[in-house]
This record gives sequence, C-alpha cells and structure tokens, in this order.
Amino acid sequence: MNPLIYVVMGLTMLWLQVTLAGSLAIWGVAPNVLLLTVLLCGLRWQDRWQFVYAATAGMACDVFSHGMLGVYGLSFFVVSYAARLAGIAMYESNPLSLMVLVAGLSVLEGVLLDPNAA
Repeated sequence: MNPLIYVVMGLTMLWLQVTLAGSLAIWGVAPNVLLLTVLLCGLRWQDRWQFVYAATAGMACDVFSHGMLGVYGLSFFVVSYAARLAGIAMYESNPLSLMVLVAGLSVLEGVLLDPNAA
C-alpha cells in the first residue's frame, strides 16, 4: 500500500480513538481502534510500511495515555509482526497450515464463547 494511505488511515483512526472510543465502551472496556487497524493491515496486506505504521500508531497511543512512553509502540510492533506471520500462514496455499489455523481458531472460539466453561 502507498504510505499516504497509512498516514490518512492512521490520522483518521487516531481521531476516532480519541473522540469516539470512550462512547463505544462495553462494560467499561473501550476498543483500541488503532490496534484493530494494525491487525487488519498485518493479516491482509504484507507490506514493508506496515511495521512503521504499527510503531507510529503505538507511539500515538502512548502520547494520549498516562503510561510510559514506548510501551504501546513496542507492543503494536510485536502484534504487527505476529499478525503478519499469521497472515502469511492464512493466505498461503498450504493445506496443513490452513487446517491447523482453522482447528486452533475453532477451539479458541469454543473456549471463549462457551457459557459453561469455567
């Protein structure tokens, strides 16, 4: 993708994070819109600018948080790297990785959505 697309997407999502994420909170937990875009870019597109976007988006979250500077930047970068590895495994035409990924996600979904699980 073009780096200009990352700039526009990042600024738009930062604005949404700062202004609207608090009102979208469910049980007091607000979604991190910038992290969702980092995951989307990592899973869908394998681009060299993805890591720069992830670190920059994390640093932007650091500016608006009350924690140490760089924690979000580093964690977004690591999440972006993991999402890229998962994206490569998902979109590669390898039946074994597809079966393992589907089985793993099915188990995870069953654990997370099962109301009887303790």
